[in-house]
Amino acid sequence: MDINCKTKYDVPRWSETRWAGCYNPEQGVGLFLHAGRLRGNVDWWWAQTAIYLPGGRVAVDRSWVKNPDEIGVKTPTLDLRAEKTGWSANFDGVAHIANTEFLAKATGGSSAPTLTVQFNVKADGSRPMWDMYSGKTETQDFADMHIEQMGKSKGTLQVDKETYSLDGISYYDHSSGVRDWTHFHSHHFALIAMPDCTIHIIGIYGNDGLPRPAIGAWFTTDGKQLKIEQSEMPRLDSVLGVPLKFDFVIKPDGGKKQTYKVEVLHNFPMTITFDNDNINGIDWELPGDPLFLTECQVKVVAPDGSVGYGHIERSNRRSSLLAIKTNT
Repeated sequence: MDINCKTKYDVPRWSETRWAGCYNPEQGVGLFLHAGRLRGNVDWWWAQTAIYLPGGRVAVDRSWVKNPDEIGVKTPTLDLRAEKTGWSANFDGVAHIANTEFLAKATGGSSAPTLTVQFNVKADGSRPMWDMYSGKTETQDFADMHIEQMGKSKGTLQVDKETYSLDGISYYDHSSGVRDWTHFHSHHFALIAMPDCTIHIIGIYGNDGLPRPAIGAWFTTDGKQLKIEQSEMPRLDSVLGVPLKFDFVIKPDGGKKQTYKVEVLHNFPMTITFDNDNINGIDWELPGDPLFLTECQVKVVAPDGSVGYGHIERSNRRSSLLAIKTNT
């Protein structure tokens, strides 16, 4: 059982986050569930709930809770928990019905229009677990513990009178450690489920604008794990997630460089402050230079024509996006 980490009250900037999600490509619906500890008062957790709906709609909610269960996070509306295999989530509440364009301009979760939302989903964790630090001693700026896993999901979603199936692919991520964004300028992050492999990627750019070595794993269908030597995709220059189609170049250890075709199906824009406060939508007025991110559900086509689906996250500093906007 993947329980919550032991709280480190005496470590400045220490935090912990849990992320889970799923997507049904046939119905164009899915979930982005993200919870983490409030820096400076780590007994409190924030929880983001974003629901991908047809027509580019994104329903959003943000809630808080103190002293959650040790196997997850339970707020008055969201119950996200680890299971012996995989994870489960239930929600019963009210969400703000927004869309990508709204969330690219402003924050969401307490605005209107609102509708009642209920969902229950369970993921099987059937693909290999990736432990980013297995066999390693050096740590990253964002965590000293980080695990990820994909699999299959089963569940139902009801938004007012609309009913959908959440049967599809699932995502899971649990990390903890000191969150220091000082030298973290932008990045891309991907979990891709293909018929013949599972791909986990984290590509980071420092403040000098140069890429750090790729972090990731390529799992074959027989469970063999290969290190990712190279990962390239366009850097974020629009919180709308455009272009909606782009190339993703990847090279596993000992393998050939391959180009996958990515199509963005859904996009949830969000903001992370230097204090690791995660916000639904883009806040253009925050002090400092926060990270702006796009959380995207994607269709991926391999060089051989096989099709898979997954999640791609990209970020950039607000100052860089403002510079791009000014120049264009």
